[in-house]
Amino acid sequence: MTTVYFDASALSKRYVRERGSAEVDPIFARVPPHRMRVPAVGTGEVVSVLVRRRNARTLSPAAYTVAQAQFRAEILFGPAVVKTPADEAVVDRSVAFNEQYSVNATDALILRTALDLKAVLAPAGGDVLLVASDRQLLTAATAEGLPTFDPERPPAADFDAAFTA
Repeated sequence: MTTVYFDASALSKRYVRERGSAEVDPIFARVPPHRMRVPAVGTGEVVSVLVRRRNARTLSPAAYTVAQAQFRAEILFGPAVVKTPADEAVVDRSVAFNEQYSVNATDALILRTALDLKAVLAPAGGDVLLVASDRQLLTAATAEGLPTFDPERPPAADFDAAFTA
């Protein structure tokens, strides 16, 4: 069984129409919410994307309100999607990825929490699929043996091949 772990670079495509949105929406239709995870820090990043788009006027006030409401209902306050926290120990263990892969602090933290989740799920035959559009994060995840899917680089068959029900 695969758990889908969203980075904000991909998750935001659910709420703002952009390249890759057409690949993210079917994931929500196919994967039960309890099999989706979002790093807690990523929730703030998605809100930030929405606010930046509204402030730049590439997202109308009405569309911003709808996107915020949908995000809050599905992710922020949705009971089934798990938000993965990162305590001080996890943050400390993520720092090595900053230098090793030249990723920013948030991406290092996302990589660390995804790998930790994979280690927990693996004994029962589970896996983690990182869904992201951040090239550096995807490269680092692949180097660490984590399956990935980039919605900006379809085909959807890539998701189907990586996701096992």
